[in-house]
Amino acid sequence: MTIRIASVGLVAALLACGGGAPAAATSESESESESESESESAPGDCRAATPEERIAIAAAETFVRDNGYTDAPVPDSAEVVPDGMEAGDDRASRIAARHSSLENTAYGVFPHGDATTITVLFRYQRAYLRTVFSEAETVERLASTARAVQVTVGSTPQLVHQDAMLAHADPICPRT
Repeated sequence: MTIRIASVGLVAALLACGGGAPAAATSESESESESESESESAPGDCRAATPEERIAIAAAETFVRDNGYTDAPVPDSAEVVPDGMEAGDDRASRIAARHSSLENTAYGVFPHGDATTITVLFRYQRAYLRTVFSEAETVERLASTARAVQVTVGSTPQLVHQDAMLAHADPICPRT
C-alpha cells in the first residue's frame, strides 16, 4: 500500500488508504513493552501532538504496521517496502525479520522546524532487542534509541536508516 500525504485533504487521503486509527491489537509482548516504556518516562514528560503531528503519526503508525515492524498482522493487501538493509528480498522474509521489532504506537516526534516534514519515532521492543543482541549493554544502549519514519507532505512515509536518540525527541502523550 502506498500512503501519499498531501497538504489539501490530508485527513481524507489518510482515511481513504486505511490510515485512520492505529490497530488495537494487544499481545503479551506489547503489554510488557508498554509497561517498560511507561516506567521510563514520567507522565509530565510528554506533550500533546499538534493536528499536523497527529496526521503524520497516524500515517507512520500505519506504515510500520503494514510493513511488518509491529506485532500486528500484516494485511495481505499491504505493499511491504524493502528497507535496503535486509538480507531477504521476498515479502515473507522481510516480514519475518521485522516482526515485533518496533512498538505499535509512536513514541514522539523529532522537530525539524519545517511544517512539511515530520519525523515520527518508534521505540524498539525490548523483547526483540533481547532476542537479537545477547549483550545487556547493547540492549540498553539501543533501548535509548528509536527507528524513525519521515513523513513529508506529498510523499510516501520512509524509514530512516539511522537510529534517533530518544533524548532529542519530543515525547507525545498517549492518545486517550
